[in-house]
Amino acid sequence: MRRVTLKLAVISALRSEPNFAGLRALFACSSKDSADLLTWLDHSGLALYFFARLRDRGELGPLPPDFRDALKRRFHSNCKRMEAMVDEFSKVNAELRSRAIPHAFLKGFTLSPEFCPDPALRHQSDLDILVHADSLTEATQALSACRYSLSGAEAGGGLRFATPLQYVPSARDDIYRVTPHREAELHTSVWETTGHVSLVAPKDCLERTRRRKLRDIEYFSLVTEDMFLMQGLHAFSHLLGSWVRVSWLWEIHYFLQTNAGDAGLWHGIIGRAGHDPKLRKSIGLVLCLTTELFGGPIPEALDDWCLDALPERLETWVRHFGTQWALSELAGSKVTLFIHKEFVDDSSKWRGYLVRRLIPVLGKPSIGRIGASDVKTRLVGRAAQLKFSGQRLAFHARELFVLAGKAFRWRHVLKSRQKGRAVLPCPSNTELENHAISACGGSADKKTFLVGEERLHANLE
Repeated sequence: MRRVTLKLAVISALRSEPNFAGLRALFACSSKDSADLLTWLDHSGLALYFFARLRDRGELGPLPPDFRDALKRRFHSNCKRMEAMVDEFSKVNAELRSRAIPHAFLKGFTLSPEFCPDPALRHQSDLDILVHADSLTEATQALSACRYSLSGAEAGGGLRFATPLQYVPSARDDIYRVTPHREAELHTSVWETTGHVSLVAPKDCLERTRRRKLRDIEYFSLVTEDMFLMQGLHAFSHLLGSWVRVSWLWEIHYFLQTNAGDAGLWHGIIGRAGHDPKLRKSIGLVLCLTTELFGGPIPEALDDWCLDALPERLETWVRHFGTQWALSELAGSKVTLFIHKEFVDDSSKWRGYLVRRLIPVLGKPSIGRIGASDVKTRLVGRAAQLKFSGQRLAFHARELFVLAGKAFRWRHVLKSRQKGRAVLPCPSNTELENHAISACGGSADKKTFLVGEERLHANLE
């Protein structure tokens, strides 16, 4: 419960109307609790956004010194990492442009300033590039010229590239440090079929690209409307899996808040989205989860387009499981299977997919290709790959039992709603904040706190 309390305190500090009172709980933490929270902040992508929010609001001082220093070190390390990423970005960008390959960079540096106030606050791990399907061979050659090798392919058509690993990665690695290892992905669409979910996304994004500048580097990116759809669909593709980086949702929240009054932009986004009802539901689901976590109003046009029309089953899932799922550790949780079927047209494909998700045979890819030549490093790398596979197997086995209990609650929630009975939902955002405040000795309305506490326990059963 301590872990949940601390995570909720972070979310409360990053909301549209931030509440920092829950952070006092850090003073009552053990060193392990603090270390666990920092690890979650790293994996969730929120560490640097959290640091910036506290810094800009003058709230860094009240933090425990060790915790405050840990956040500062992460920021300074990421600034150095960003410089290395900019250099790599410049090389790949120059190679693509020299070959006159139509392309656009996605995510990463392109998100600033619309989705990210400062690129130094994002932990970027790879380069994502959109190209036409008939340009894949040329784009592959361009990446090869930059010392990348093909490392895998996605079912939807994307290709993964990487430079060889010269060391054996571990869970203890500092993800903010500068490393020689680089990764890149080539995409042929802003939506690549995931989990048998086919969406009708815009196909002419490369014909609408815009020139932008990062320092003195001129590059191509998506126009703002397509960028928003890309971000929403990217988050949705991970929602169909077991885990989402919460910072992606915060970036969508930031975009919503900074562009709230631009009615033309929202109507432009709706126009670009087209008429696919599943795409509208997918964006609605992501926005519903985003506002559940971070609050803030949704622009009226978007509200009318995708939230008012959001099926009750999806809204119910967000209300009862969304926060818990979003706060999961890196291994994730499979509760999104409860709503995945809403987006799959073929029932036979869904049954096969469900079996593979519950009892996976192949599992996730390995930790990476070890490029070191010495025998010792290769043996250590092989051992690490086997350990990783064992951990994934243990996760899937554990999730079978966990999911069974949550499925029982999910059926109870749906049946109760169908019969019109009141169902105990997860706590509202205000109640979550009060829970965090009360947990660290602050004051909160007693009745609200007790209701929030009861609901939180019910949701975490």
